[in-house]
Amino acid sequence: MLVPNNLPPISCLKQAPLNKVRCDKFILTIDIPILLRKKLIEIYKDASIIDSFQVNLTNAPFPVISVPSIPVPYAGQTYNISSHTRPKYEDLDVSFFIDSAFINYWLLWFWLDMLNGIEDSINNAEIISQTTTSFTLSLLDEYNSTIVNVIYEDVSIVQLGNLTLDYANANQLKASAKFVFNRMYLKYPEI
Repeated sequence: MLVPNNLPPISCLKQAPLNKVRCDKFILTIDIPILLRKKLIEIYKDASIIDSFQVNLTNAPFPVISVPSIPVPYAGQTYNISSHTRPKYEDLDVSFFIDSAFINYWLLWFWLDMLNGIEDSINNAEIISQTTTSFTLSLLDEYNSTIVNVIYEDVSIVQLGNLTLDYANANQLKASAKFVFNRMYLKYPEI
């Protein structure tokens, strides 16, 4: 895998608490996959690389959750019973604001680029476990206290949306990403 020429300074990867999220009432915290973190440590020669980073979302995505029914004919009628199986979750589309140093966008791009450079990643369980991660969508109340966390597990990025830079638009830059995941659950904070 090629190392990009223009790396953000390591100080930018260590986000300040006041520079993480400043809009709306939901935060997405993405744990950095093991292999990506190893690559960052190798590049920067610094073991104190962050374990996670936050993105400021423009929407809070929730997947469709379904357990389809199965029609079962019985005594001239057709009954619908639960299949007790869940089909795979749909891809999770996330829209987010790009931070002022492009760090959140760059980390997602680097993760996607790293996945593209791994050979035989489909058949190697160790590679899969080191390139997937988990992330937490925190929903906040009006006092910025966490109401509930939505935990996504076995997450992998599959797409980073196009980005249009426009001098005529004074709004903050937005980007999108698409993730696949295998499990999600809600977790309430301990009181």
